[in-house]
Amino acid sequence: MNRLNTRPNGEKRALKAPGQPRVPGNGVLALIIISGLLVGMLLSTVIYIDDLLEKVHQVNPGDAPWNPVNLSLDLQSVAPYEDKTGQDDTPGLIDAMSREAAGVKPAEPVVDPKARQVLLIVAEEWDEESVNRPDAIVLLTFHHTAKEVRLTSFMRNMAVEIPGMGWSMLAHAYGRGGPPLLCRTIEDNLRITLDDYLLVDMAAFKRVVDRIGGIDLELSDEEELYLRKNYPYRSIQTGVNEIDGELAVTLSRLRLTADESERLDRQRKVTKALLEAIAPLSGQQRIRLLIGSSSKITTNLDKSEIFDLVMDGYKARNYAVRQLALPDEGYFRPVVLDQVVLTRPDLVQTVEALHEFVFAP
Repeated sequence: MNRLNTRPNGEKRALKAPGQPRVPGNGVLALIIISGLLVGMLLSTVIYIDDLLEKVHQVNPGDAPWNPVNLSLDLQSVAPYEDKTGQDDTPGLIDAMSREAAGVKPAEPVVDPKARQVLLIVAEEWDEESVNRPDAIVLLTFHHTAKEVRLTSFMRNMAVEIPGMGWSMLAHAYGRGGPPLLCRTIEDNLRITLDDYLLVDMAAFKRVVDRIGGIDLELSDEEELYLRKNYPYRSIQTGVNEIDGELAVTLSRLRLTADESERLDRQRKVTKALLEAIAPLSGQQRIRLLIGSSSKITTNLDKSEIFDLVMDGYKARNYAVRQLALPDEGYFRPVVLDQVVLTRPDLVQTVEALHEFVFAP
């Protein structure tokens, strides 16, 4: 493959500082669980297709709620609390990112007829009166030639240029214009064609945990202290506890120190416990679990296309599953824009890594 390895003006790649932890978005847990259940549904069977279609809300291009966009939502409004800072903006940031983007964007977005791309978005239900930000963003690829299902997750605070709006974080595109603008932003910055999206509500994760009767989770002294302080009516102790959906969501978002990797470790612990709990379920039981937990699936696909997607997944039921998180480890660094900490990717390497992962035969 022709690697994108040159930069305008000889600018060096923006590498992560040595020893600096990766900064994942808050939706890692929701991404793994909801996307995993959704993919599991698509890969298992088509027997519940009628029940699935009843959950689908089909949105045509230009329809509300995505048009008009939420023009009042600024970066400070959409940024999570922990990403806000009183620091000055990184000097020369916009010019540097614009020069880097100029070396990537002339390339036509890549499309592969052998690979189907669907953007999965986990978020609270859209409300034009509220701040809207996605909890997780993942690209689902069915690659039938390679017999693989490929999942690419994107950091919510990745610095991108949003069409018609300027530089901001990726999550801001969803807040301003919903899934259509989010898809356009990914296409424009990462040079990949996205035609379809599925939006699943975040509350589904809580209902999944509750519907399986909770999960067994070992709590540290610090976690036990935090939960007892915030949930005084609960019976909580250090060691193994039975955790319901509300506490699982709380723990997955909890960061007790300034180290973001600490929260990621906690999310992995919650994820592992949930996966162990649903492991004994059959494919049909997992489908019923997803259908019963999701209040609505919003998509630009019509019902016949949803059926085709399910059939695509059924063909891929025995495929291997591969995962990639972007920006890639070692190819990003924190920057400040409008007093918000963003993750600036090495755009050339990120585009290259995405294309190699998604389109490799």
